[in-house]
Amino acid sequence: MKFACGSAKIPVGGTVEAPILNSVLQDRTIDIGTTVVWGNVSGPQRTVTAGTPVEPTGVFVIEFLSRGDICSFTFTKPGTHVYYCRFHPTEMTGTITITGG
Repeated sequence: MKFACGSAKIPVGGTVEAPILNSVLQDRTIDIGTTVVWGNVSGPQRTVTAGTPVEPTGVFVIEFLSRGDICSFTFTKPGTHVYYCRFHPTEMTGTITITGG
């Protein structure tokens, strides 16, 4: 699995953006091998954590995305991952569905 965080340049090719804008986490359907790039476009610090507040999965945990920060994760297996912001666990949720394989 590929994982990168920080204010680095967004990876080129095979990427899908999932901006965090106005306290909304995005739903995306992607192919295996696609990198999802989350960026905190507006608002205070955010997190991106796989699973639910009651049952985090640990598949990906992206902590402390300040405004302007980006983080990416490459999905290598098919399946569906719900995710949430730990600071706003009931209001900010999203789903990544990975197809193919």
